[in-house]
Amino acid sequence: FVSLIPDIDNRSSKLGKKVKFVSKIFDHRGILHTIFPPIGLFILFNYLHYNLLALAIVVGYLSHIVIDAFTPEGINFLHPFTNFRISGFIKTGTILESILFLVLVGFDVYLFVKVVL
Repeated sequence: FVSLIPDIDNRSSKLGKKVKFVSKIFDHRGILHTIFPPIGLFILFNYLHYNLLALAIVVGYLSHIVIDAFTPEGINFLHPFTNFRISGFIKTGTILESILFLVLVGFDVYLFVKVVL
């Protein structure tokens, strides 16, 4: 679920369709595609003593923005403090994107098993 949050600023995304006002406030691939929201959420949930949930949130959120960093549009991890964009060659909806997604899901499962079990 958390991996869907960065695209909440896109009117055509699953969450963006439900909360359309967010796309009027934030530009797509702007502040919500940086390292700041997952860091803030991690700090908040750790403070509330939900350490495992904090880790899951960071992994889910970062998996989304890392995958977006591999697309030609790319992302700016430190927006608005710099204009430096990281971009790649994997187009959205291709087999390469699916492979990268599966690798990250595998990493998520590995972390879950290692931490929980």
